[in-house]
Amino acid sequence: MSKGGLIIRLIDVVLILLLGFIGISDFTIKTQVKLPQGSQESDNHVEKKFVVFVKINENSTFEIDDGKQKLANFEELKKVEEKLVELQQEHGNIVAVIEPDLDTMIQLTVDLIDICEKNNIQKSINYEI
Repeated sequence: MSKGGLIIRLIDVVLILLLGFIGISDFTIKTQVKLPQGSQESDNHVEKKFVVFVKINENSTFEIDDGKQKLANFEELKKVEEKLVELQQEHGNIVAVIEPDLDTMIQLTVDLIDICEKNNIQKSINYEI
C-alpha cells in the first residue's frame, strides 16, 4: 500500500467515527434560558450625585471645583477633608474625582483616597499619562 493510500484510509476512519458520534448524540434541548423581562412598575427614582473635582497641583496644593467654578483652594489636607464633608452634608451623595498632577507625590493621592474612604465619599481617579 502506498503512502497516499494510507492517509486516505485514515481520513475515512476519522470521518466514519465523526458520523458515528453525530448519529448517537442527543440533539434535544435540555434547558431553556429565561431572559429577563422589563419591569412592570415605572422606576422614576434616579439618585443624583454632586460631582466634585479635587485637583492636586504640582506645588502640592489642592483645588476643589464642581466643573463650573472653583469652590476652594487649600494647602492642607485637613482643610480639604473639612470642605468635602461640608459638601457632602450640603448636597447629600457626592463623588470626588481626584485629578493628580504628573509631578506630584503619589502619597497625596493615597491620602485623598483615605479621606474619601473614611468619610464614605465615592471616589474616582482621573490620572492622565
